[in-house]
Amino acid sequence: GYNECAKALTYLEKAQKIDPKFKGLSVELAFSYNCLSQFDKAILVLQNTLETNPTDAYINKELIYAQIKSGQLDKASESCKKAIAVCTDKSYNGENCYNLLHTYYEKKDKKNFNLWLAETKKWTASNASLTNSIKTMEEELSK
Repeated sequence: GYNECAKALTYLEKAQKIDPKFKGLSVELAFSYNCLSQFDKAILVLQNTLETNPTDAYINKELIYAQIKSGQLDKASESCKKAIAVCTDKSYNGENCYNLLHTYYEKKDKKNFNLWLAETKKWTASNASLTNSIKTMEEELSK
């Protein structure tokens, strides 16, 4: 919470050695890994955690983020579709879709950008800044 990911990681890793199944520990550990750009470690922790808790929206969000940042866009796309389908908490769907869409935009991948455009708009419709950003990306890619 204080942007002290490296400091938090030392305590989280100690806690993991004591009780790796402690509720909420793995996603906080993964958050710290993501914060420190250690995406492979985050993915490993989160995939293991999803085996026992596949419908947790926060776990799914952190996994999708790590997959996007590590360049695993196909896996991130599948994880995002799965999260939309199975998570009852929909609060991260807009963020997940937007992060994926924005990455396709940065890569000038029009095909995948267009595949995610409608879904992203659906989940971000109430967020004016994201809606404006999406419009700008659409305009730029159509040039």
